[in-house]
Amino acid sequence: MNTDQIKVLSRCQDHAMGVSFVLRALKLQEETGEVAAAVLCAVDAGNKSASATNNVAEEVVDVIINGFDILYALGVSDNQIQELLDAKLDKWKRKLEALG
Repeated sequence: MNTDQIKVLSRCQDHAMGVSFVLRALKLQEETGEVAAAVLCAVDAGNKSASATNNVAEEVVDVIINGFDILYALGVSDNQIQELLDAKLDKWKRKLEALG
């Protein structure tokens, strides 16, 4: 995944809009709410169509982008992000292995 554009836009947002960490965190929360709404819409309507799936996927990508924005605003490097991802994936794997 190439996150260079996210880094650039994150820095531009800092300079142009003075966006704080708190506002970034609130934006992330807003985006997670949109994921929930898209999932509920698809489930409640029994809607397994491509458009419902795409809507959920688009909202999840918004969450990912906002998460990276926060990480970069905190000064976390790509190497640190990779280390965190590896550790979290290992933890997830161990939990699944424990389930059998």
